Amino acid sequence: MKSNIIALSVLAAVIIFVFLNTFFVLREIDLTISEVDGLIIDEETGDGRDAEAAERLYREFLRRERLISLTVSHDDLTNIETNFAEMCGALRAREYGQARIAKSRLTDALWHLRRLSGITADSII
Repeated sequence: MKSNIIALSVLAAVIIFVFLNTFFVLREIDLTISEVDGLIIDEETGDGRDAEAAERLYREFLRRERLISLTVSHDDLTNIETNFAEMCGALRAREYGQARIAKSRLTDALWHLRRLSGITADSII
């Protein structure tokens, strides 16, 4: 009987930790998605501020990545970092078409990461 109580307690603790982790990871991903969506890439007003803003977002993502990387696939995070670097590089080079493409890839990669970070049987077991 005592072993059943311990097993149920451990299961309950795992489920609680999964819910908490999912909440915090999804919050960080949602913040990153909204900030990337808010980044305006405009070649007519391209005075370097868009590149600075993109690099600031990248640094902020790297800070958030510490929490996210505890439970998320590192391949997905590497893909996001690559897309951030590509977008920042294109903006520094003032290649706005390439920057828009990289931003689109980055947004898709972030949404993919969000889908994978939800609560599933795999995250509990």
